Amino acid sequence: MLQDNTTPIATVENDENLDDFSDLDDLLDESTKLAKARRNKNQGRKLDAELEELLESSRDAEEHRLWEPTGMVGHFVEATCSCGQVHRTFDGWFQVFTHRRLADVHRLTRVCDPEDWEVEQWTTVRTTDYCATCLDELKIPAADYLEIFDSLGEVAEVEDNGQLDLFAEAEAEDLLEEIKHDESEDHEKIQSLAA
Repeated sequence: MLQDNTTPIATVENDENLDDFSDLDDLLDESTKLAKARRNKNQGRKLDAELEELLESSRDAEEHRLWEPTGMVGHFVEATCSCGQVHRTFDGWFQVFTHRRLADVHRLTRVCDPEDWEVEQWTTVRTTDYCATCLDELKIPAADYLEIFDSLGEVAEVEDNGQLDLFAEAEAEDLLEEIKHDESEDHEKIQSLAA
């Protein structure tokens, strides 16, 4: 049975607002551009700066919608060397995110600063065959520059602590010993032939 309801559902204060759909037009325009950007990206086409920025902001919004920041961790690495040395280094700050629908799913994202978060620490234990102490004793010379080394990170200017000189001296001493040994063998051969 239908009832005659005289109470209006909504009251419009200003009739001018009924014709103003510019927000909806802007939203439709942005949605159309986003669909175009996704289609072009999926087809392997190059995106212009505006579409690339729109796609990036859409990904950011989706990430924010799915993942909630829940903590901050300082990551430390404790490496035990075969020589017995233990070295502890700080690897960086990581933001912990929890999936909004799957509470057991987490991820870490490296950040520069822990900001105002309460920080916990996490230590990863590793073993290694060589450590900085072992390698310092080996007196390894510096490598010649190759562009591929840039992929390893920023180059550190290492002071000449005499490693190269010691390495060159050791090579020279080995060469000198070899020459002396060869000379003594030659001398012995000459002596045996003369006798």
